[in-house]
Amino acid sequence: MTLRRFHYAWVVTSVTFVALLAASSVRAAPGVFIVPLEQEFGWDRAIISLAVSISLITFGLGGPIGGTLVDRIGPRRALLGGLGMIAVGLYLLLSLRDLWQLYLLWGVLIGVGTGIASQVTGATVAHRWFRTHRGLVIGLFGAATSVGQLIFVPWMLNVTTTDGWRSGLTLVLVASIAAAVPVLLFMRDRPADIGARALGEGETISAEERAADQRRTPLRAALRDRDF
Repeated sequence: MTLRRFHYAWVVTSVTFVALLAASSVRAAPGVFIVPLEQEFGWDRAIISLAVSISLITFGLGGPIGGTLVDRIGPRRALLGGLGMIAVGLYLLLSLRDLWQLYLLWGVLIGVGTGIASQVTGATVAHRWFRTHRGLVIGLFGAATSVGQLIFVPWMLNVTTTDGWRSGLTLVLVASIAAAVPVLLFMRDRPADIGARALGEGETISAEERAADQRRTPLRAALRDRDF
């Protein structure tokens, strides 16, 4: 009896999981920082919360942007781009002085970045690398959001309470940069890049799964489709 050969798809899954986890920790951060910002700058809480509202809109816009990027340049560079936008935005926020900077950096730059580094990219990874276990992989990517919040929110809260909001912000900045490293080193866009096939390819699959795999409609074509 021989063990099945370990498939590189699980490496790509792990790397993507870490990237989505880091991005989700940033999405959860505003609730920790609103009160410290209010105390330091004297801004009204509703005014600060507007940056969060803007980020929700740009996060939604980041999804289609991320899908387009994945179609054109692949999930590896799309994830690096999203994490890079997050890291740049967080770094510049360490020098926050004016309200417009909060709106631009958190509301726009980080909002779009987290939208790109989201399950839109994860779904593409699952589709390209797996013929079997797709449901499991997509479920793992969905769990990354909850796990990121579960790990980082208490940690950020503790650091912010002890050392100030800039230290808490530095925590998620480091997490974003750290998550980009395995993406850079180990992420591959498709199995063919390493001379492999998708996990489960060649095994028996249903006619419906086979037909769905053959279609592989790009995002732009889907948006032009009336049924979509």
